[in-house]
Amino acid sequence: MQPHKTTPEKNSSADFQAMLADHVRDPSKPSPEGIEPERLAVYTRLVRNNLRSFLDLCFSDSSELADRELWQHLQNRFLIEARPESPFFNDIPAQFLNYARSRESEEKLPDGILAMMDFETALLHAEIAIQPISDGLWDSNTTLSWQPAAKLTHYDYNFVDSNLTAIEPTPSTILTWRNRDNEVYYRAVSGTDVFLLEHFSQHKDTFEHILQSLQEMTGGQSQDIEIWLRESIDSWIKAGVLFPEINQEKSI
Repeated sequence: MQPHKTTPEKNSSADFQAMLADHVRDPSKPSPEGIEPERLAVYTRLVRNNLRSFLDLCFSDSSELADRELWQHLQNRFLIEARPESPFFNDIPAQFLNYARSRESEEKLPDGILAMMDFETALLHAEIAIQPISDGLWDSNTTLSWQPAAKLTHYDYNFVDSNLTAIEPTPSTILTWRNRDNEVYYRAVSGTDVFLLEHFSQHKDTFEHILQSLQEMTGGQSQDIEIWLRESIDSWIKAGVLFPEINQEKSI
């Protein structure tokens, strides 16, 4: 009986692919045998350029404000050291951000740039997150939930007021989300909006329960609270940040 050759072939193929991947990440490493140098060079250049272009696209605003030489250096080192291997291309920006955060000394991007990169990663998340379908209808006892695409983030910097053209050392709270028409939005929020959005980003709740809690805190004296709460919740539902969950008992 002839020996089974499946395992050696698989190992050989795996070794070849590993060597090819290592060479593409770092062309100073040995290249696998059996590929013409010209074809290998074209393939390597294509993969690396595609990754750079993808990162530049995802971080189109922060990369413009970063030192270009340092930005390109970090892209190169990211390929070599971080070894991004996710099968999902959309995971790579977050991996690059984490890598950039881990750098020190001369390789460290300014904190304001890193904050803006985090914001742009949130925009990408808003673009691709899977969201439940909702008709937007609700009443005082409807359970309201935070849309998966939405993120509320506190930054030590403000880049929204300049339309992403400058970074000011002023604290800001930024909301990113996608509406029911699949349009991605962002805006700075403050005051009572921050209070309400932070609550929903951590808890499901109903209008009635929140209203009761607020009335207990204020002694139940102000009717303005009910008007503000209803208008605010309704506006965030229409915007697509909150979604009313379907009551299965009512839908049957």
